[in-house]
Amino acid sequence: MDVFSVQCLVDSLPLKIDAFAANESRLLVSTADGSVLLYGIQETPVFGIQLIESRKGFAKKPVSQLELVPELDLFLCLSDGNVTIHQLGTFATVGQVPVKPVVYLSLEPTAVHSPSPTENRSHAPQRQFAVVNRRIMSMYNLNLGGGLKKIKDVTLNDRPRTMRWLSTDRIAYATTRGYYAVDLTTGQSIELLSISSLLGTFTDIANFSSGPKLTITPLPEGRLMVSKGHMGVFVNSDGSALIERDLEWSAIPEEVYFSAPYVVALMPQYIEIRSLNTGGTVQTIHLPDCRTMIMGGQLIHASNASGFIWRLLPFDFEDQIEHLISSNKFQEAQRLIEELEFSTDDDKLANIIRVRGLFAHHLFTNEHKYEEAISLLGELKASPVDVINLYPQFSLLGSNGDPPVTDSVALKSLMSYLTSQRSVLARLRDLQATQTQSPPRANRSILSVSNITSSVSTATSTHGGGSAISASALSVDGNDAVTTSDDTMFLSEVVDTVLLKLYLIMSPALVGALLRIQNFCNVDECEAALIAKGRQNDLVDLYYGKGLHRRGLEGLTKELKNGNVNVRTVVKYLLKLDMQTHLDMIIEFAEPVIERDLEAGLQIFVQRYDELPQKSYQRILDFLERLSPVLERGYLEHIFDELLDRSPELHDRLVFNYLRAIMLHLAKSSDGLDVGTGSDDEAVLSVARPDSVRSKLRKFLEESTYYRAERILALFPEDALLEERATLLSRVGRHQEALEIYVDRLHNFELAQSYCDRHYSPSDAAAADIYYHLLVLFLGAQGRGEMTMEQVLQFLDRSGRHVNGPKALSILPGTTVLSRLLTFAGKSLTELQRMRHEEEFVLGLSRAERLQVRGRLGEGQKRKVFVGEDRMCSRCLKRIGNSVFATYPSGMIVHVFCQT
Repeated sequence: MDVFSVQCLVDSLPLKIDAFAANESRLLVSTADGSVLLYGIQETPVFGIQLIESRKGFAKKPVSQLELVPELDLFLCLSDGNVTIHQLGTFATVGQVPVKPVVYLSLEPTAVHSPSPTENRSHAPQRQFAVVNRRIMSMYNLNLGGGLKKIKDVTLNDRPRTMRWLSTDRIAYATTRGYYAVDLTTGQSIELLSISSLLGTFTDIANFSSGPKLTITPLPEGRLMVSKGHMGVFVNSDGSALIERDLEWSAIPEEVYFSAPYVVALMPQYIEIRSLNTGGTVQTIHLPDCRTMIMGGQLIHASNASGFIWRLLPFDFEDQIEHLISSNKFQEAQRLIEELEFSTDDDKLANIIRVRGLFAHHLFTNEHKYEEAISLLGELKASPVDVINLYPQFSLLGSNGDPPVTDSVALKSLMSYLTSQRSVLARLRDLQATQTQSPPRANRSILSVSNITSSVSTATSTHGGGSAISASALSVDGNDAVTTSDDTMFLSEVVDTVLLKLYLIMSPALVGALLRIQNFCNVDECEAALIAKGRQNDLVDLYYGKGLHRRGLEGLTKELKNGNVNVRTVVKYLLKLDMQTHLDMIIEFAEPVIERDLEAGLQIFVQRYDELPQKSYQRILDFLERLSPVLERGYLEHIFDELLDRSPELHDRLVFNYLRAIMLHLAKSSDGLDVGTGSDDEAVLSVARPDSVRSKLRKFLEESTYYRAERILALFPEDALLEERATLLSRVGRHQEALEIYVDRLHNFELAQSYCDRHYSPSDAAAADIYYHLLVLFLGAQGRGEMTMEQVLQFLDRSGRHVNGPKALSILPGTTVLSRLLTFAGKSLTELQRMRHEEEFVLGLSRAERLQVRGRLGEGQKRKVFVGEDRMCSRCLKRIGNSVFATYPSGMIVHVFCQT
């Protein structure tokens, strides 16, 4: 790649050129016949050069050096050991340096010139220059009009063979013994590099002394490059050691200049241009017979003895970089950027990132080095969007007609990369949530791609198409966080969405795992991808994870009707929903399940332990009752058995449910219908079965204490379910009516006696005489021939102690054998005696307790308590004074209100 173009300024001058000087707008030439020519250079609007002034016989002797001082409209001329000062336009001599003979003239370059305090005060421009006579270097200030002011003389270590200005007060020079730098303020010289250290043997040193011209090239950051034959050696301008590789020229250079970022050397037949940082040859320019090269202003000029003068015009660095990129020489482009000076470090870094991003794109697209390309983008802290955009089928910019990337290695590389980015983004969300104290929003629509800048996000279509690359940075690294939480959420959404699409292609089994954990997949895109692949179960997981339960259930219901899923799948989804939040939706979508499977439908409501308000229970029960009383019954049993609900309304409701089912069964039985098979309700009602509805009703009435018996009795049948009615009567204390049912209607005397055993209580007025009422009923049954007198008397023998003896004897038939009543009478008397003894014992205890209290009271009343002015309450620590007080046996005194 060429970095300089050659422009001819003077073509075939008929006279040999002795010396010349130039800048961007002037060219001054001296010829062998002593003539001087001044050319004007025009750059705009088109390039042009014309002769402005010429003077034959300007110098009697050959001119060794010319130096332009355009800001003073002067030039310096070294000829025959004399330095003269001339007007630039007229060539008139305006002054002469008094030093003779001058062997070397060096003008301070404008690049290092800094105005002196005198110059600043007078606003008159001036320039320094130095002339050398043997070892003496004389410093002068050149003023407007050609006035000279001598600054000082400086003694050098030896006669200089070449000199270069380093700054306003420092000059580097080379002698036959080595390279030095002199401080113009102090006059002290320091050795930069000795010839002996460079060459070693005496013969080499001798050859060096008479050899080619020595070169000194000032470089950035206080460095110098000096010549050592065909080698360029780097040193520091302060004399300190510099560990840096040498630059090897193809031949021994005559002159070397620095034009960032290159060093340009004049060789006998050509000009060689090398990179300063790498030392590699960048360009070789062949100029016939080229003998002289100078730095004229900011440009390098060269000439030969045949009357040609050229200048080297550097190509624009941006063009150089773009040329390298278009040639796929990305590493060379990066090195060039690293060598260039930019206005800020950020600009340089941005350009490096851009080139490396394009290199990554080239590796991916052209060389198919997928892992290396993605790794390079990772090093650049590229946004995941940049990596994704390398794949046309996933690109947020659209495919632009590019074919999808189908290579399994490429897809696996992307999958691995996105998985790692999920972890990075998770840490970033946690960090931002901690900083803002607000949780991330999982459901968020995709932003425009332009809302996020990335390290490699927009490339010009001329560099390979596909993914676009830019130099602005957006990192998802844990230490260099995305600027806003919105950006983080956008990237999370993009990463998860593309990862799901990759799983569908590469590892379908992983789709469900991604959807069942927290994810930020875009619903619309993922829905379309899952439907296209027929992943119904995964689609349901997507809806559930995003809280789109209605869409999920509508899809499941549709598949249920089409026979593609079973009811268990719908039940499983409904069971995952919170009952309090989604009760309406659960009820709505439970109906098609119940229509197909009662048991599965009931599981929707009973396989959970949510605590719901009473109103929610009522809504569920109303819904289940409408569909099937069996479902209502099952849910009520779940509420009582598992949730231990104590609501009287719900307990009543279960009793009525049982009652309706039993009455329906009885009605069908009385009509002669077959009740062995039929509806679920009918099957459940078989009395022979231990879990029959009637046995459940009987057990519930006996065990539950929360139903309202009076309310149920009002609706209970009079001529059916007699045992159950007796249980209800016992709850309201109507024991006589309950016993009448057992004796007179059921004729089950054992149940009647068992009833009395369960409910007898001498302290309860309603239950104290139940044995007497049973005796009356037994005597009535005996009169009707349903019982024998012996059975009645056996009842008295067993339970007579609970029956009032006189009342029982008064109702017994007169024909009863008295001897048969001895057992009853004994138990009755024993019971009476026990009761009397118990009363006497209690009375004795009461008397003893009363005597003890009186004794303690007397002892307390005998004790004296002194309450003085200073006596304090032991509780509140305030004076007792005239307040009412109380005293404890220990002697502690408190206010009465403190005691309470």
